[in-house]
Amino acid sequence: MAIAGINFDKILVEKLKKIEAPLKINSNLSLKDLSKEKDSEKGMALLRFDFIFGLDYAPKQAVLEIKGHVLVKDKEKEVDDVLSVWKKTKKVSPALAEQVLNVILMKCNIKALLLSQEFSLPSHIKLPTIASRPANYHG
Repeated sequence: MAIAGINFDKILVEKLKKIEAPLKINSNLSLKDLSKEKDSEKGMALLRFDFIFGLDYAPKQAVLEIKGHVLVKDKEKEVDDVLSVWKKTKKVSPALAEQVLNVILMKCNIKALLLSQEFSLPSHIKLPTIASRPANYHG
């Protein structure tokens, strides 16, 4: 199965009050639904994974939420098989879940980083920094 695209459907950023210590940033990612879409290529179909990615700046200081969907392309029979299992168990194979979730995390973490900068929110990802070395360091 190949990733055909990822799209954002809704983005919400809300500062509820001035950001103050103590601050804990909780993140959440969940797949909300899975459906089938037709593809223009004969014998192929798309799986649509609807997701929500969220950051909660606790306690109740700010919220960032991204809703979107990932499209995965494969042969129609493969898509139907995945969809059948999803309808019964609300699960997909670990390999497919890993592929989809990694694409979501990559795109959403970058977008959330940009949005946090625009809204003067602390970054939810530890960014690299330069630290000075002690004077006696010879490495």
